[in-house]
Amino acid sequence: MANMPFGTGDGISVDPLRPIKAVTAGVAFPATGIVVVVLTVLRGAERWMDTHDDT
Repeated sequence: MANMPFGTGDGISVDPLRPIKAVTAGVAFPATGIVVVVLTVLRGAERWMDTHDDT
């Protein structure tokens, strides 16, 4: 990761992409879990409907 010097030149460098990466990672993991749960529920409902098919 590149540290890009931003600021007053006092030796402190800031990576402006680090907060964006942290937010992206923080949102991606729970979102993946939600997608997996939804797909599992839908798959279970589909199988349940197939076993209770009256036709």
